[in-house]
Amino acid sequence: MLVPSVSIAQSPDQVPAQENAQGSNEEQAQESQVDIAEEPEELDNGLLFGFSHALRLVRNRRGAAAGDLRRSDNLYGFLLGYERVLHRYLALSIIKPFYFNSERVDSSLEVVLAAKYRKNSWEPFLGAGVVSTISRITEEEGGESVETVEFSVGLLLIVGFKYFFTRNWAIELEFGYELVPNRTTVEHAFADSYQGAYFF
Repeated sequence: MLVPSVSIAQSPDQVPAQENAQGSNEEQAQESQVDIAEEPEELDNGLLFGFSHALRLVRNRRGAAAGDLRRSDNLYGFLLGYERVLHRYLALSIIKPFYFNSERVDSSLEVVLAAKYRKNSWEPFLGAGVVSTISRITEEEGGESVETVEFSVGLLLIVGFKYFFTRNWAIELEFGYELVPNRTTVEHAFADSYQGAYFF
């Protein structure tokens, strides 16, 4: 009686082992497909909003008495902004802050390119850009209030970090330095901002 060579090659003990190997391979393939499907897409757009404080170092003005010279201005305000993630390690931000005090109102526009690094929920960043500011200054001269308007363009450096407490929402702490090289009342400025961010 002849036994087919196929049946000799595949003994009853080997068939279940092959089936188990095929089943495990299929399970691994299905798991990898599930992992790929569950990977979240990168969120490239962000909306920023929050509060800010600025310390502006003021130049000495000609014709003013020594006791009338203001060495610094503290201003408080809020900001709105948009952030676009250009690359995993690079983002472009457009920020619109508004600052106020009893003598001064500043409306600025900041354009910043920042390098960032995401590690779990933390994202530190460092950036540089340009800032333009329109300032309305109210001063007392001869018992009368005199308003002047100034326009300035300067360089901006920032450093800070974000903390993501959900996939879409983050809080951000930022410190900035502004250098205004042209002839305006403000030459140097420092700012600290506390803001929220929503990414989509």
